[in-house]
Amino acid sequence: MDSSVAPLGDIAGKRDIRLMVDSFYEGIRSDEQLGPVFDSKIADWSKHLSTMYSFWDSILFGTADYRCNPFAKHMNPLAGHAHFKRWIEIFIATVDRLFEGPKAEQAKAAAKSIAHSFQLRMGVDTIRKLGHSLRAKRSTSKPQTDALNHFIRSSLNASDRFF
Repeated sequence: MDSSVAPLGDIAGKRDIRLMVDSFYEGIRSDEQLGPVFDSKIADWSKHLSTMYSFWDSILFGTADYRCNPFAKHMNPLAGHAHFKRWIEIFIATVDRLFEGPKAEQAKAAAKSIAHSFQLRMGVDTIRKLGHSLRAKRSTSKPQTDALNHFIRSSLNASDRFF
């Protein structure tokens, strides 16, 4: 995808989510650091992308399409701070290149929160090392959705819950 594309406006629905997810994973797969990791873990990219469309639709628009435990699927003992930092860099750059507005900000905040949650669960020191603020800038138009809170809660063991 052309990196000089002007933002389209805000993320407005499934078509935009598909564009965001497809563009993000194009960046991931072509990245020297993350590409090999993702390619070794994902056998069926079509199925994975479909799952990610549902996931982001649930996060941004509160649909109930996604009902999996994302942490269990992403637990990788080899993943470290550098992987998460690069993942966030690619995600933020993708969203910023394609969109602007409250939903775009919400997507970036959700991605930061997800990365933070995963790193805490995996024992990676995020607060000190992560280059981007993990206190995600909250959109003034809408707080994080119930779907994001559900995602975080479903990722934690009952004994780990702090909500």
